[in-house]
Amino acid sequence: MSRVQERHARYYLNYCQAYPEDWVWFDGEWPQIQRAWSWVSTKPGDAVALMTYFRAVLPFQRKSGLYREAIAWGEQALRATRTSGDRESEIFVCSHLGQIYRYLGERHRALELHEQCLESAREIGDRRAESIALRAQGIVYFELGKPHTAIEFYNQALAISREIGERRVEGQCLHSLGIAYTETGEFHISMEFYDRALPIVRETGDRETESNVLVSLGIAYADYLGEFRTAIEFYEKALVVDDEIGDRSGKCNTLTNMGIAYKNLGETQTAIQCYEQALALSRELGRRPVECSVLGNLGSLYADNLGEFRIAIDFQLQQLAIAREIGQRRSEGLALVNLGENHAALGEVATGIDFYEQGLGVLREIGERRLEALASWGLAEIYEKMGEYARAAELMQLRVDYERKVGHAEVEKHAARLEEVRGKIVLFPIRPDKPL
Repeated sequence: MSRVQERHARYYLNYCQAYPEDWVWFDGEWPQIQRAWSWVSTKPGDAVALMTYFRAVLPFQRKSGLYREAIAWGEQALRATRTSGDRESEIFVCSHLGQIYRYLGERHRALELHEQCLESAREIGDRRAESIALRAQGIVYFELGKPHTAIEFYNQALAISREIGERRVEGQCLHSLGIAYTETGEFHISMEFYDRALPIVRETGDRETESNVLVSLGIAYADYLGEFRTAIEFYEKALVVDDEIGDRSGKCNTLTNMGIAYKNLGETQTAIQCYEQALALSRELGRRPVECSVLGNLGSLYADNLGEFRIAIDFQLQQLAIAREIGQRRSEGLALVNLGENHAALGEVATGIDFYEQGLGVLREIGERRLEALASWGLAEIYEKMGEYARAAELMQLRVDYERKVGHAEVEKHAARLEEVRGKIVLFPIRPDKPL
C-alpha cells in the first residue's frame, strides 16, 4: 500500500511543480492532494519530503483561499524544519505562515513569525530573507495603525534590496512605502513611489504586486485627485491581472475599490454589485479583514447614497463585531465613527456622540492621525448644531493642525470654517436652549 501511496503523492507533487498556475485542475483535484499530504506528513523523519510538498502546494492554497489548510500544513512543516535544523526552510515557512496569519487578521501571531524569520535570516547571513522579513514586519505594523513605524521597516528593507540587487523586493518595498505615505496624508510622495514601483514589478514579472500597484494608483487618483473614471481604469487593469493569475483574494480587494469609485460617481447599483461580489468572495475565502472592510463600505453606501441609515447601521454593527473579533483596530475605529454619524443623522444625537467619542479614542490610540482629524470634524459639526461652539472649535482645530502639518491643499478653507465657528462663541457665549 505504501508504494501506491508514494506514487499517488509523487504524481500530485510533480504536477503542482510542473503546472503552478493550473487553478482549474487544482480545484478539481484538491481532495486527492489532501490525501497525498496525509501520507507524506505521516512519514517519520522525512522533513525534506514534507517541505517539498508544502512548497509545491502552497501557491495553490493561497490563491484559492485555503488559508486554514495552509496554516495547518505550514505549522507541521515548521516543526519538521526545526527538528531537522534546516534554517533556510524554516525561514521560508515562517515568512509564508506570517503572511497567511496576517491575511486572516491574526496580526500578533504574524508579527511573532516575521520576527523569528528576521532573526534566523541574520544568523545565517541571508540578506534577501532579511529584507523580506523587514518589509513583512512593516506591513503588520501598518495594519496595526502605525504607518510611521512601517515606513522605518520599509526603508531598511529597501536599502538592503538595492544593496544586493534584488529588484523584485525593491519593487515591493517601493509599493509598500507608497501605501504608507498615503496613510500619513502625503499623497504626492505616495504617487512618486507607485510610479517608480510599477515598471520594476513588470520588469521582474511580479504579477501579484503589479495588480496591487494598479489598485493603489487607482486609490490615489480617486482620493487625491478625485478622478474616479481614471481610478476605475486602473482597477479594470488590475482585475485582468487577478483573473490571469487566479488571485481570488486580490480580485476581492480590487472589486471593493471599484465599488468605492462607482459609489463616488453616484452609480449606486453598480457599486452595490461590486461590493456584493467582494463580500461573497471574502466569505468564501475566509478573509475576515476583507469581509470587515466590505461591510463598512456597504454601510457607507446605504447611508451616503440612499439615506438608508438603519440598513447602514446594521452593516456597520457587523463590521464592528468582526473588527473586534480579529483585533483590527483601524476598522473598529472607522465602524464606531460611522455608527456615530448615522445615529446622529437619525436624530439619535446622544448615541451618535457616544459612538463618535469611542471611535476617536481608538483612532487616537493607534496613531491614525488622518482618520482622527476627519472624524473630529464630523463630531464637531454635531456639536455646532447643538450650539456647543467651543467644543466644536476644539475638534475642528485637530483637523486644521493635521492638515497644516502634512500640507493639505484645503487647509485654508477649513481654517476659515474654524474661524467662523469661533466667531459664534463670541456671539453666543452661552449655549442656546435648543439646537440651531
